[in-house]
Amino acid sequence: MKMSFRWYGPDDPVTLQNIRQIPNMQAIVTAVYDVPVGEVWSRKSIAALKKQTEDNGLQFDMYPEFWTHKKLN
Repeated sequence: MKMSFRWYGPDDPVTLQNIRQIPNMQAIVTAVYDVPVGEVWSRKSIAALKKQTEDNGLQFDMYPEFWTHKKLN
């Protein structure tokens, strides 16, 4: 099992440095929270989150969910 922690991005009061201090913590689960539901996440935004995560010694493994706008359901 891999220890991971949900991080709500750069505006999260819990920093990646704080998360890294949790014993056996390996990965971050996050999303592009500044993009409205139904909008496409840019590659640039995803790459920035991945870089921030990896620069802090954590793996960036996955996105927790892909929301589907009501109009698409």
